Amino acid sequence: MHIAMLLLDPVVASWSHNTVNTFLPFSSDFNFPSLNNSAYSLTLQHHEAEKQFDEDATPWVQQVGLHPRSYYFHNFLTKAELAHMVRIAAPKLKRSTVVGNDGEGVVDDIRTSYGMFIRRLADPVITRIEKRISLWTHLPIEHQEDIQVLRYARGQTYGAHYDSGDKSNEPGPKWRLATFLMYLSDVEEGGETAFPQNSVWYDPSIPERMGPVSECAKGHVAAKPKAGDAVLFYSFYPNLTMDPAAMHTGCPVVKGVKWAAPVWVSAGADEE
Repeated sequence: MHIAMLLLDPVVASWSHNTVNTFLPFSSDFNFPSLNNSAYSLTLQHHEAEKQFDEDATPWVQQVGLHPRSYYFHNFLTKAELAHMVRIAAPKLKRSTVVGNDGEGVVDDIRTSYGMFIRRLADPVITRIEKRISLWTHLPIEHQEDIQVLRYARGQTYGAHYDSGDKSNEPGPKWRLATFLMYLSDVEEGGETAFPQNSVWYDPSIPERMGPVSECAKGHVAAKPKAGDAVLFYSFYPNLTMDPAAMHTGCPVVKGVKWAAPVWVSAGADEE
């Protein structure tokens, strides 16, 4: 298992969509290359990147919070990639479910979005995205669940929840160590990913620069949805105990429509 790789947070830096496309972490015995390798264009820490880059075009990463460990990826997806996922998902959407007591999916008012799953390695575009996620989570593609594509209309939400089950239990191979949530559309108002048990930002200036948020996200560490961006957060501390601050909510959409695509990354390989 690759649980030890959870200890490796992302290098907060810039990268290139094209160079990452060659990354091939398919084998469970894969040895991850140094993230300082120039082949991946990881050249600038985010404080410098924020000053120098055109953030409408160049991918870069900033740390958002310490509890949970969370990072915001600007321009993680190209316009073609996010459009590809929406195009696949749109005709196949069904009411989203949550995991019931018997481990099966059940409809619950805590989650009112519509969604579908895209099978892992489904096509070259999806595979390229999954490779990129693998690079930044330090976990092989086999540990990723299928990409879920979600659509939230006005008023639709996902109430406060954990992605990794009961925090009193010990982690096992199927426990979700990390969540990588990609935003596939802009949202006029609402739809933030908020952490209701955390109000301490890694950089206190982030909220002001982020701009206004909905009532649901006020006073909490949160990420605003923007097409092509993504947020990564870890549900466990480096000592593999669950981080209670990893509780999060998908705030109600107030205006517009929200498209998002979460990928859950587990401690063990996801065998289909």
